[in-house]
Parts: sequence; C-alpha cells; structure tokens
Amino acid sequence: MQPALTTASLCIGYRNGAAERLLFDNLNLELVPGQLVCFMGPNGIGKSSLIRTLAGLQNPLRGKIRHHHEKKVEQLISVVLTDRISGGHMTVFDLVAFGRYPYLGWNVKLSNQDEEIVQRAIRQVHIETLTDTPLHQLSDGQMQMAMIARAIAQDTPIILLDEPTAHLDLNNRVEIMRLLRRLAKSTSKAILVATHELDLALQTADWIWLTTRKKNILSGIPEDLVLDGSFDSIFEFKGFDLKTGKVQHLPDKGISVSVTGEGYELLWTKNALERNGYEVSELRSPSHITVGRNKDSLFWLLSTERGDMHFNSIRELIKNL
Repeated sequence: MQPALTTASLCIGYRNGAAERLLFDNLNLELVPGQLVCFMGPNGIGKSSLIRTLAGLQNPLRGKIRHHHEKKVEQLISVVLTDRISGGHMTVFDLVAFGRYPYLGWNVKLSNQDEEIVQRAIRQVHIETLTDTPLHQLSDGQMQMAMIARAIAQDTPIILLDEPTAHLDLNNRVEIMRLLRRLAKSTSKAILVATHELDLALQTADWIWLTTRKKNILSGIPEDLVLDGSFDSIFEFKGFDLKTGKVQHLPDKGISVSVTGEGYELLWTKNALERNGYEVSELRSPSHITVGRNKDSLFWLLSTERGDMHFNSIRELIKNL
C-alpha cells in the first residue's frame, strides 16, 4: 500500500540567526493508510515540533516531506494541538464545523451534508450534550474532545494529534484511543498520535515511533520494541517491568507463598500479595493459596502446616497470612 506521507532525510529544529538547534536528524519515516501510529519519547525531546513540521506549521531545517495525495494541504491533514482555543461565545458545534471550512464555497455556508458530518463527528466522541455549549464553559477535557471532533469532521486522509488524551479521565482516554484505532481501520486514514500513554499505546497502536537521545527515531510494532529492550533503554524505567506491565515490589515480608487458580482472579490475587510484600513462588510453598469459584462467589483457600483456612476476600486472606 502506498504511504499517505513520507519523509526523506528530514531534519527538524530551530534557527536563531546563524545558530541551529537540531532536534531530529535524517528522518526517513512513513504514515500508512489504515494504521494508528503512536509517537513516544521523553518530555522535551521535540515530539510537538515534529508534529508541527509534518503538518506544515513549522519549516524543516532540511529534507523533504512528501504527501501522496492530490489535495490541498487543508484537505489532506487535520491537526489537534495542545493549544487552548479562545472562542468567545463560539459553541462546540461552531468549533467542530470549522473542520468543514476547507470544503466550503465563497459564501461559507454549511450544506445539509456538512451539518450531518459535523453532527456525526460530535456523536463519535460522545459530546452530543455539549453541542450548544459555549467554549468558555468547557473543561480542558471537554475542549480536547471537541478538537478531536473537529479533526474528524475535516475528513482528511491524515490526522496528526499532539497529546489528545492529556486532560481526559481514564475512561475517556481509553475511548479516544479506541476511536482513533477504529477510525484508522474503517476509513483507511493514517493517524499519528504523540502520547505519553504507554499502556494504551502498547495495546492499540499498529506501529510505534520511539524517539532516542541520538536525535533519531526507532520504529516497529509495539511488541518488538518491548522485547528487544528499546522502550527500556529510552525511558530507563525505575521500578517498572515493561515486559510484565507491572510495578516491581520488594518482598519485604520475607515470606514465600504459592498460588494456583485461573483467570483474572488469579492475576489480582498475585498482584495483592506482591504489593503487600510477599514473594510469589512458582514452586509450591508451605503456604499455598488456591483461588476458586463456588457458583457466583469467589473463595481463597490457604493451606499451611496448621491446616486449611477459607476466606471470602483477598483482604481477609492477607490479614491472616
């Protein structure tokens, strides 16, 4: 499949007179239709500058950006940045409708089809109740949702987003990333998201761009970049094991336990034990816990040299270990 956008020997940064501040050097990247790409890296490394450069809002130092569509740039790329919009008494509908302006004639009048596209974009991000709300009454999270709806209404083959989930709660962060993935798949859009949402990126992205301290970008599918150590080397995680997705706890109780069971209840039992300082052993220990289900109720059976004890919650279990 032909990429929607490619870069050739692209160098990104800033000029101040004869001085040059180089952020990224010799980038050869591509955005492919139907793919959600998550762009990740440490704070302050230049992710926003790359988004702005790809969008045509900032000139590159050197190199080329090629668009593989015969369209005007405003019909080719829609952008969601982190800048706060000040729109006076403009409503959410008015803001989202700006996404249709590249398609309007000299009279700048929305057609029935344009209005339906705007309403559909509003429905897709679940802000129907805010349609007539003035922008100055919106929270940061609500404003972010409205900006994403505007980008969807613009209906471009490429969407670039800079931290689109920054001001959202967990439920809405998950929903936005799922929405962007569905949008990429169902409409064959190439979507690039600069994000710090590591857990969501690993579960939703088709492809990762990972910035390095050497002013270049590693790319690959999330799982390969986890397993080859790329994420660990870039982020230098402290107390977090990316391969398991868990915070590392010290077994300060000095007590080893073993656990058997199935499904999520087994996972959460191990999580509680490790968080409370117990070492969970793969081998059967003198203190062994069986996690089971009796019809609709969970139970925990603790077997020790003193005998067996039954519990109806993890809290009771840990209290009696």
